[in-house]
Amino acid sequence: MNETADATRRGITLSAEETDRLYRISARVNAGVSVEQILDAVFEEFRPILPYDRMEYTNVDDGGRLLTTTWVRATYEPVILGVGHIVEPERSIKETLIPGSPPFLENDVQRYASERPEDHPGHKLLAEGIRAVMSCPMFVGDEAIGMLFISSRSEIFTSRHVQLIQHVASHIAGAIAQSRLRVALEQRNAELELLHRQRSALIAGISHELRNPLTSVVGLSMTLRDSLEKLDEGEAAVLIGILARESSEAAGIVEDLLTVSRHESGRLEVSPEVRDLRGEVDHVVAAWQTPERKVRVDGSNAWVLADPLRVRQIIRNLVSNAFKYGGETIWINVRSTEDGGVVEVFDDGPGIPEADRETIFEMYGTSAESTGRGEAVGVGLAMSRQLADAMNGDLTYQFENGVSSFVLRLPRTDAEAQATRWE
Repeated sequence: MNETADATRRGITLSAEETDRLYRISARVNAGVSVEQILDAVFEEFRPILPYDRMEYTNVDDGGRLLTTTWVRATYEPVILGVGHIVEPERSIKETLIPGSPPFLENDVQRYASERPEDHPGHKLLAEGIRAVMSCPMFVGDEAIGMLFISSRSEIFTSRHVQLIQHVASHIAGAIAQSRLRVALEQRNAELELLHRQRSALIAGISHELRNPLTSVVGLSMTLRDSLEKLDEGEAAVLIGILARESSEAAGIVEDLLTVSRHESGRLEVSPEVRDLRGEVDHVVAAWQTPERKVRVDGSNAWVLADPLRVRQIIRNLVSNAFKYGGETIWINVRSTEDGGVVEVFDDGPGIPEADRETIFEMYGTSAESTGRGEAVGVGLAMSRQLADAMNGDLTYQFENGVSSFVLRLPRTDAEAQATRWE
């Protein structure tokens, strides 16, 4: 920028030292990448021509309703009013957020603070030894994006100082706005890249999960087609049972994907009914029981108000998860509580590491360590928690005394009163 011409346009006559300093500030600001680098450059280069001991930058949030301190530097320690301080600006400060308004100037902080409540920021500035303060908004177009506060412990600020701070603030505003935009774009790109990796991992995981049951379905179908006349009735029944179970597993995975899609598009619906959780568990488990693969079910009736299709979907996922990643022994307990009903799916496997006990419920997330075999956990658990939440319930994981448990809680609401008419 042409500092002399710009200052002249603003009615400011610059000395040779001021012109040199402002050129250097401009060069360092333009070279800055982050907001912090830009403000550091201003702090170091501006002090010789403006007597301050402290500089603070605050974001203007919520249409000017809040000021949030994000950067502070001072020539002394300690800084009491530091980063993270949030304040609702007073009327005098708010008036400076109007384009064309002069900066806020106060050369008697002690008097100013004494007229405010004890928790006013002015009292903290007094504790730092500050005597005078001046604030100047930074605009991009007609929008104030931030405030630059400068404070002095020994000097007072003049109209000349006001002109200089306005001059600098007008030039660094655009650089700060661009830096914030660049950071936001970088964060968004990182999020999109992570989402892409997670979706790729999900597709690979789902493909793996589908491949096993589909391979079985194809193989068993071909066996029945080509060798049905060679099989006795018992052998055929066994193969047909396996075929039905593997087909159901594949259909369940597809249903999970459809549920995820409906949830992400805001079209997921639940249709609550009065249901007995024990009956829903028995219905799901019956399809899994084989001589080689057994699940014990304990407990009694637990009436809740929930969507039976979604409840079975959750239980199917929990049982499937236990068979894939849990221990050799799997059992389920159903119980009634004061607030509703609970289904607990236990297994004696090694458990999920504490660091992964929430990530397993994140959509597109995987936890190779938690499965113990480097496999993806798919979408089942994340989707199951979403379904539980949609029915005003919750789904959590616990590991105690060498036993893993997924705990599904669903509300009773008026189910108990209605249940007497169903039993």
